Amino acid sequence: SRLRSITAFGKQEIHHYFRAMLYVALFIAAVLVLAAFVVNEKNAGMLLSGFREMDAAAQANFPLKAYLRFLRRWMLVLATLFVAVSAYTEYYLPPSWQTAPVGMLLAGLAIFIWQSARFSLTSRTLNKVAAFVLLLMGAGISFMGFYEEKESRMVIGPHEIHIEGSFGITIPHADLAAWNLTDSLPKTRFKTYGYAVKGLYKGVFKTHDERSVRLYVRKEVGPYLYLRTRSGEEIWYGMQPEETRQMAQIIEGLQLPMQP
Repeated sequence: SRLRSITAFGKQEIHHYFRAMLYVALFIAAVLVLAAFVVNEKNAGMLLSGFREMDAAAQANFPLKAYLRFLRRWMLVLATLFVAVSAYTEYYLPPSWQTAPVGMLLAGLAIFIWQSARFSLTSRTLNKVAAFVLLLMGAGISFMGFYEEKESRMVIGPHEIHIEGSFGITIPHADLAAWNLTDSLPKTRFKTYGYAVKGLYKGVFKTHDERSVRLYVRKEVGPYLYLRTRSGEEIWYGMQPEETRQMAQIIEGLQLPMQP
């Protein structure tokens, strides 16, 4: 059936998302390892921040070999953990955990900066402040995944339609030009403003035919409620099938034009 084919399309898209995220994780891990091993005793005077600002006497007394071993060990551990946590998160954990690998990476970098203070490349106070900021960023990014995973919710009031949650929208009844209950979704190219992870789409997206549309949907779940405003803005809503059908019945009672 048409609905089954849409569901299959959603699963295929999620699979592509998994692969893309793992490619990103591998790229970031490669950058970490490269950054650690490209610096050596010969070029540290040019590439190693803090060391290159030292005078000749300070550089001679600096334990460069020990620092490079410390740097490489940390970057190898961080890169390995980042790829492993990313892979585990993508395949075994729910979508709300999708920002956990980035949070873990930032926390690891914070610990690295804190530990590197003993080498006195820069001010110890500056190291601790930078480590604290990174820890806060890691915690914030990790929390964002749990917050953004919440589904949008449609509420139809006496005068307006509200889509609540992040990236939501309010549509006055007078601005609604047409509506329909459909099994199809527009094919999107990229996200303009919003959230798109593992089939949950919320916000503004660009389609293959260069239209800007609003989606508040789970792509593997149908049907979807299609709304079009008098200004031409198009919105698709569909989180849970029964709720979507109930919203369609309420809108039908408003006696608004129905899109053929």
